[in-house]
Formats: sequence, C-alpha cells, structure tokens
Amino acid sequence: MRDGIKSCAQNAAILLLVALTVFQTGQLWLGASSSHDFFNLFESLLTRGSENEEQGVGFASPYRLVFGAPGGELKLKYGDIANDEGKEYGDRIIAEFLKSGEFVARGVSDLRKITNGWFVVYDYAFAMPAQLFARCYGQRGAAFVSQVEAFDRLVIAPSETGGETRLFFIDSGEDLTYEFKANADGGAAGGLVSAISAARGIRCALFSGGLFVTDAFVPIIEGGFSFKPVYVVNPYAQGGRAAIYTVEKEIDLFFANPIAKSAVTAADVFMFSDSSVVVKYYSNHILEYQNFKTETARGDSGVIADYAAAAAFIAKDTNVVNDFYLAGYAEDGFKRSFYFDYAVDGFRLIIPDAMRIKSELGTDRAIEITVEAGRVVYYKKIAYSFWPDAELMEEADRGFASMFDEAFGSYFMYDADPGVVQDIELGYKLANSSQLYLNWFMRINDVNYVSPAQARPN
Repeated sequence: MRDGIKSCAQNAAILLLVALTVFQTGQLWLGASSSHDFFNLFESLLTRGSENEEQGVGFASPYRLVFGAPGGELKLKYGDIANDEGKEYGDRIIAEFLKSGEFVARGVSDLRKITNGWFVVYDYAFAMPAQLFARCYGQRGAAFVSQVEAFDRLVIAPSETGGETRLFFIDSGEDLTYEFKANADGGAAGGLVSAISAARGIRCALFSGGLFVTDAFVPIIEGGFSFKPVYVVNPYAQGGRAAIYTVEKEIDLFFANPIAKSAVTAADVFMFSDSSVVVKYYSNHILEYQNFKTETARGDSGVIADYAAAAAFIAKDTNVVNDFYLAGYAEDGFKRSFYFDYAVDGFRLIIPDAMRIKSELGTDRAIEITVEAGRVVYYKKIAYSFWPDAELMEEADRGFASMFDEAFGSYFMYDADPGVVQDIELGYKLANSSQLYLNWFMRINDVNYVSPAQARPN
C-alpha cells in the first residue's frame, strides 16, 4: 500500500516538474502573451498549431463570394464567409488542386466565357501573392506558383458530372487569367454544385467591357429592394456621450493588470497606461492601442503567423461584434500591418472620402493592427459597432442604371471624356448619424461618386 502511495506521489511530482518546465518554456517563447495564467498558457501551447493552420486559411479567405449556375441568377454574398458551405467545398477543391493541379493556359481575362456553367468566385480586396496563398493551405503548389505571381479573383468551376474542375486565377491589374485543372477530392465538386444551387445572396449581373475597366458584378435592385437600416452604437459612450469612466471599463481587457493602469484626460483624448501599454480614446471616436514592451529580439515569424496574432487579438476585443475581413496588408521588415473592414447584414460598410480625412475620422479602414515578430504592437479601430434594425425595413428603389445616368449625366457633364468605371459597389455608408442606409459607390476617372440607393435623401 505504501509503495503504491509512494509511486503515485513520484508520478505526481514528475507531472508537476513537466508542467513547470512547459510553463517556463512558454514564458521564454510566449513572453508577449498578455495572460499569465498557467492553464491558458498550457492550452495555447497545445492548440497553437491547429489555430495557425485555421488562421492561414482565414488569411486566404475572400471578402465576398459570387455564385452562379447555368441559366440561373448570380448571387453576391458578403459576411459570414468562413461558415459558407460553398466556401467549405471550394477550399477542399483548392487544397487538392495545390497538390496535383495542372496548368492549362494563360490569356486575357473574359469572365463571360469562364462563368457559363456552375461557378463560385472568390473576390479579394488586395493582390494575393500566389506563394503565400499556397502556404495558407499547407501546400507548396509548385505547378501553381511557377505560373502565377499574384491574383485578386479566383473562379472555381466544378463539373456537374464529377469530371475535372477548372480553376481560373485572375490578375485584374494585368488583365490576365491563368487556367488550371484539378480532380476534386471525393464529393467536393458535387458538394459545391449543391451549395451553389442553395446559395443565398444579393441578385447581381455581370458587366463586362464598354465603360468598365474590369469585369464587375453589379447588384440588381430595380423594382424595389428591402433592406434593414443599421443602428450605430458606441459601447464606449453610455447615453451617447463618451466620458473617461465610460471608456475606462471597456478598455481594461487591453491590460494584463487593469488595476495598475493610470488615467489622464488631455485635449480631445482620454489616455490610459501602465508600464508598457498605452490606450487612447479620441474625440472623433477612434480607439488606439500601443504596446512599448521591450523584448529579446526574435526572428521573423512570417505573414501567416503574424496574421494569426492579429486575428486572435481582435477576437479578444469584445466590442468588435461585426463580421470583418482582410482588406489589405503591408510589410516593413519584421513589422506587418493588417487592415480590416466590416460587413454588416450582407453588405460592406464603406467609409466615404469625406470621413477619411484627418479632421473627420483619420483612418481608411475600420481596423488597423500592426504585428512585430508575432507580437501586436499597434491597434486602431473605429469605436462603433453596427446593428441591423430587428423590425424596421426600408425600400431601396434607385438601381444601378439610375445612379449611372446621374453620375455621367450631371457629375461629369463638364468632362469631355466620359471616363471609365473603375469600381462599383452597393453598401452601407458610414456617416455622422445614428442610422446608416444603403448607398451606391462608383469610381470614375479616379473620382469617387456616392449616391443614395433610395429616392429620398438620407
């Protein structure tokens, strides 16, 4: 009996020593973690690999999807992309393609020829590097990266009969399409066809050529389109007015020990800080976080790992409640900045030019976050969250044709050259208002034109 107790005690001691070793190793390698709880640290060590793999696919996730069937309506989808069944099957096809896909041809882009059957489009808000895209799926993709440098649109065209699936990587800047073929794994092709058949989204039409610089999917709302107005809520301002005490309770999550922080009110800013972290809340309702903690120099953690750190940081911010997507990124040595925008109730939230200037908002994106060697050192976001009205519905009755005629007929009436359409989108316009409505956004000759999607002004 004593021997059994002694053996159990020895085993417990060994387990404790192993746990302490893991803890100390974690402190050395994960010193940037804001949590000092042993069980959180131990869990992070166990799940780090799977989380990074998931976040890699997150980096490669498009900002919108377009679904199309032979002779059917085109559907445009924003928001909740990660949970879309079509993307699930599309990702399976991509992973298999990167293992054994074959290059077919390169040519001038022509979406009308590509999209004459079943298809799903992955649209990106920035040029996706081919090598990085392959790594996001855990593959080298030799046949792929030897042909493609970067792309901003991917069309996956599955065969309804289970034959070869075609993938088209489009570089809009160079007006080039790279065609590949792949044998979809298992029922991925059939699953994608079924998902396309059941897809829901905004009806749209494909515009190609003419005044359009690149092929564009334009929403169709002629004849009336019901949508929900969006409420603008500021969780940092109780009763509609931000005060240092209303902000303070919402920013504690940015500090390892909130009790140790100090608070200062200065001109147009509330500032909170401890020995290494500074959080500022500005009068234009921008929140800014900076981490000045000095650490032992570490090597480059890589784009995907840095993106994972950025996404994990945002996920911990309980006041980010809307869907967000990667709108771009920039690199400066071991520092990488990631830019995110919101999707609200099936549409993009778009910041108009008037609010981008410093006196209004001072940011181009809803969220900006900088990661250095795997550690978040800077974070900036619009303080607001956005909630669709649960009961009220509005009617959008000004379709693309009406807005198009207005733009070319009046706004550009003094321009001898009518110009070309560089971009067109229907989305919620951010404004200094408690409610947001749908607007048309069109870019012509490097000039942005914004017009309400309703006959009445908003």
